[in-house]
Formats: sequence, structure tokens, C-alpha cells
Amino acid sequence: MSLNPKNTIIQTLQNGMIFIPVDIFATYIMIYLLIPYFLKTRKYLYFALFTIVLGFTTIMLNMLISYFIYIPYFYPEWLPKRVFWQGNYWYYLVATYTVVSFGAGVKLTKMWVFEQQDKKELENQKIRSELLMLKSQINPHFLFNTLNNIDALIEKQPIKASESIIRLSDLLRYVIYNTSYDFVSVQKEEDTLRSFIELSTLRFGKDFINYKSKILDPHKTIAPMLLIPLVENAIKHGDKRVGKPIDIELRVDQDIEFRVINYVSDEHINKDSQGGVGLSNLKRRLELIYPDAHIFEQGIDKQIYTSRLWIQ
Repeated sequence: MSLNPKNTIIQTLQNGMIFIPVDIFATYIMIYLLIPYFLKTRKYLYFALFTIVLGFTTIMLNMLISYFIYIPYFYPEWLPKRVFWQGNYWYYLVATYTVVSFGAGVKLTKMWVFEQQDKKELENQKIRSELLMLKSQINPHFLFNTLNNIDALIEKQPIKASESIIRLSDLLRYVIYNTSYDFVSVQKEEDTLRSFIELSTLRFGKDFINYKSKILDPHKTIAPMLLIPLVENAIKHGDKRVGKPIDIELRVDQDIEFRVINYVSDEHINKDSQGGVGLSNLKRRLELIYPDAHIFEQGIDKQIYTSRLWIQ
């Protein structure tokens, strides 16, 4: 097709409709064959080669339509002077590849969007799988430590051991039925924390832990089992000979702040007092669930070990 300066815009568009099948053919080949099988699979040499072949093919098809349909129908007076190979090859190529480029752009954009969605879904699946794995590690670790405490009471203080088993059943009920949820209310988490503290005081005495809480928003949510590992760590590594309690403080309003302070002996200062599996899992879960909305700090100053957790 070539432009006739005497044609109106509407006539030019109507004339151009004859060449649309070539545009459709070339666009179809590009978006359903060349892009998926060569460009997407990074076979760039084949993609470039077949793109050139497709370009020559569209030129030939446009010339065939121009010589046998377009000119005889619209400009029959040109036929005596027209030769088949006579034509504006560059115009044929640009006219068709303008449509092809638009279609390819739409195709590539959709592919990019779908790839980003797939990547996001894979990341979410990975995070969910990792969280499930971490939760599965929390339960036996927590149970192991608690059973050790009860075992120490059975012979010396059987009544306290019985009370401990009741407390443990409450804790296990929470662990079994609530850790399957992504989030629970802070009030539920705090109730479980109290049960755990009471379970610990049955073994070490009422003055072993000093707990304070101020919950202004009990409906605020939190990922389950984030608070107890800090208390476990304080009990495990705390120096029980100093006669000073473990100080625990929970504050909940627009955000959540949890602080645990305990004394450690000289021997624990030089050892790994980071808490092993319990705190390692806690740190990883915080990174996954609250990547940019938490602060977790630990430090020792003059045998005073402080853990602070802040969640937005």
C-alpha cells in the first residue's frame, strides 16, 4: 500500500483494511510463537533470525495483496505501468511492524506482570512453609523445657507437680489450637504468658518472677508464641543465686513492647546466652512476619541481661 495524496483520511483507512490480515498474521506469529519459544527461553539468535524472516514474509504478502487486490480494485489505471517487484518495501515493513510492535509490547507487559505475580506467590509460599517449619520446632522445644521443670518437682513436691501438669495442659491447648493461626489477640497471648509464668513460679517460688502488664488495647493482634521464648531464655540462663527476680513488663497500646530483665552469672556472660533454638526461631519469625515493623534488642551490662521486643 502507498499513500495517495488525493485520498481522504477515511479513504486511506478503508484502503488499509485490505492489509490487516497481514498485520494479524505477523502479530500472531510474534506473540504466540517467537516470543514464547525463543525470546522467553533466551534463544536470542533464533528470535532475531526468525524476526527477520517474518519481516521479509510480511513484505512479500503486502506486495502480493497490493499487486493482485489493492491496485486492481482501487487504482486499475496503474496496472499497465505497475511491475510486481515495484513498491516501497520499507513502508510495507514499517506499516506491519508498527502493529506487531504494539502487540508484542502488550504481550511482554502481560508476561512481566504474570512473572512478578508468580515470583510474589513463590516468595509467599516459601515464607508460609518456613513459618510452618518454625512453628513445628517451637512446640517440641517448649514442651521439652516444661516437662523438665515438672520432672524436677515430681519427687520433691508432688502437689506442685500436679498443679504444673494442669497449667501445662492449658498451655498445650493454646499451643495446639492457636499457633495454627497467623495472628491471635494480645489478650490470648498474655493469658498464655501468665500461665507459663505461674508454671515457672510453682518450681522456683512466687518471688522468682516479677510480672507487670498494661494492656490498653486487648484486641490488638500478635503472632502467637512470640513472648514466651524470651521468658524461657531468662529462666534458662538467669542466675538463680542472686535472689533477685526476673523482671517482665508488657505494654500494649498502639504498639507492643515487651521487656525481660534477668541477672546472669559470670560463666554465662562468656557463653552463648542467645537462647539456642527458641530465640533463633523467634528472630526468624520476626523477620518474616514483621520485616519492617519490629525491633528486637538484647544486651548484657554488669551481669544484667535485657531483652526488648517492640512490634508496631
